Amino acid sequence: MTGANMGEVEAAATRNGGGAVTAASAVASCPPDGGARAWMVLAASFLCNGLLFGIINTYGVIYVYLLMDLEKAKVPDAASKASLVGSLCIGTTFLISPVAGVLTDRWGIRLTTAIGGALAASGMLLSSFVTQNVYALYATYGVLFGVGASLTYTPSLVVLGHYFKRYLGVANGLVAAGSSVFSVLLPYPLEWLLKRFGFSGSLLLLSAMLSLIIGCSFLFKPLAAPAAAPARSARAELFNVDIWRRRKYVIWALAIPTALFGYFVPYVHMVSIAVSRSGGAHDAAARCCQ
Repeated sequence: MTGANMGEVEAAATRNGGGAVTAASAVASCPPDGGARAWMVLAASFLCNGLLFGIINTYGVIYVYLLMDLEKAKVPDAASKASLVGSLCIGTTFLISPVAGVLTDRWGIRLTTAIGGALAASGMLLSSFVTQNVYALYATYGVLFGVGASLTYTPSLVVLGHYFKRYLGVANGLVAAGSSVFSVLLPYPLEWLLKRFGFSGSLLLLSAMLSLIIGCSFLFKPLAAPAAAPARSARAELFNVDIWRRRKYVIWALAIPTALFGYFVPYVHMVSIAVSRSGGAHDAAARCCQ
């Protein structure tokens, strides 16, 4: 993900006003900025982001095979319906980020990440059984996997503030690079899996990979417990009105979604275009990385 994406989620994970203590700010007064545990946490965050956004960003490879299955099942308007599955997943991931931030504060980093990993893996697992039912895929792949991705993504960034201060920017950059590294490398084995095990079998294997996130969550131990925050209603926690009075924040919050409006379109359709222009050669999947 880009630095702007990361900033968006970090802001969504932070509650403002009323002296409330946020998950991002409730860290040890002096993070270690290194050490075996800190680098293990960074590696786990790298893996979480890589798995999630590697799969999300390589949806174009999955799209080609899903489209073939839907066309075999004679589903009308198969192309647009297949693309909507990936679009729902991407949209849900970022739409739920504010809720993920609140849940990270309420439930803690570990539990939120574990629940997110379980939901993401479950969504992919259920999707493997309904590969020719596009409406079911909207719920399992589009929504359930998307919610799981969001609940994992936010705390995987928040936890870095507990272990890094001076090198927090470097840590954020390395974790953000996970999505890029996996997006470049994953299309090759994913294409092989789809050819070897088919669409349904590949989703089963992706589900197993996503279950690794649950293991990563056990490493996300905060170094300091959040201080008690003043009592506030659940609505006040979720809908922070005060922050919208800051002009710079409003400009930033509106500019980022506008800039990203068409950002993920190539991720969905690039492989399909490459396949069509190469005369149906499905090894064109690698071109989605170029």
